[in-house]
Amino acid sequence: MPKDQLAELTQPQRDRLAFIELRVRFIGEIRRQDLVARFGIQSAAATRDLALYKELSPGNIDYDPKGKSYVLGPDFRPIFDYPPERVMSWLTQGFGGSDQDIQWTRIIELELVPHPDQPRPEITQMDYAMKGGSIRMRVRAAVAGYMLLRWSVDCSPDHSLREKQYRLWLSDPLTLYGVENAKLAPGYQAPTRSKNQ
Repeated sequence: MPKDQLAELTQPQRDRLAFIELRVRFIGEIRRQDLVARFGIQSAAATRDLALYKELSPGNIDYDPKGKSYVLGPDFRPIFDYPPERVMSWLTQGFGGSDQDIQWTRIIELELVPHPDQPRPEITQMDYAMKGGSIRMRVRAAVAGYMLLRWSVDCSPDHSLREKQYRLWLSDPLTLYGVENAKLAPGYQAPTRSKNQ
């Protein structure tokens, strides 16, 4: 995308487009309401910003009608340059809405083990330097689903994903309960209430 197209925009427009890109890149999704909450703009303006970003960078975001949000596109290429300190500042200050701030401050512990369908789990244990047969990591809820997607971790309760890229399995998928972006995690199924409740 030519830089002169960005230069023609106002600074507030560039800020909103940069927010769209940062959020999709590091959280995996964005909704109109995220822009409304962060910048105090009307819903129609947020829709225009999302359409403009999509026009300026085809393939970077796709609309997910099921989740009613825009998600990271298959051909994502950033159009903004981000100094690492700006990204860290943005991440540590939360995302501008109370739900996102809660997701950012909430820490969850994930235990990843070799996928039970692997014929040689000891190789996975060595490749990932596992101690005691697992990796335990503490991550922010705001990035958990995105991280599990990037690592190709099978998050199904019955380790049902069979493709070879799933070398790891989340041993307790219930740790993702209440994580807003859990739907990004491969195979994740939200717990259902039993009929007795």
